Amino acid sequence: MDAGLAAVCGALAGAVATTGAAFAAGWWQRENSRLAVRAEHRKQRREPRQEIYRSFISLASELRDLARSGEFLGDYSIDGQGWNFFTPSLAEEIATKAQEVRQAWVDISLAGPKEIAEIASGMRMDAQKLSHHAELLSDIYNAGAEGYDGRVKKHMTQFQRTARRLNDSIGELLSRAREVLDDDGASKTV
Repeated sequence: MDAGLAAVCGALAGAVATTGAAFAAGWWQRENSRLAVRAEHRKQRREPRQEIYRSFISLASELRDLARSGEFLGDYSIDGQGWNFFTPSLAEEIATKAQEVRQAWVDISLAGPKEIAEIASGMRMDAQKLSHHAELLSDIYNAGAEGYDGRVKKHMTQFQRTARRLNDSIGELLSRAREVLDDDGASKTV
């Protein structure tokens, strides 16, 4: 091989190596930029989500605590120990707190992700059901309750079931919210 051909081959090899290095450096820089942007985006999504989740869980917990006062109800008769629980003032407190949960549901549904929104939707429905049963029981209580023993038992049972389901959903939402907030994006996109 003569010197001229060796020089051309050397120059060609140098050009290919330089071009390859430039492409690799560009790709590496683009990936690093993408990671930085994704990390910043996740941070910006995490902070409002955390506040929205905290607010919703707090409201739902307050509703659960109001409803839990009635969980001891074992005697469904009109004269049973739990009957006085469903006073008009408590039914109003439950209705007010249920309305707050329903209003906060919009924020948590928009904040997402889908799994969180689905759990929150179930909790919103439970809040509505608790309010409904408390109002019916309060109305029966106000009416004097004669002849309503069967309805009292039915609505008290429904109230208790719904309160327990709301409690379970709060735990599920807390667990899933922790996962969402701790997600660093390494495994999947949230």
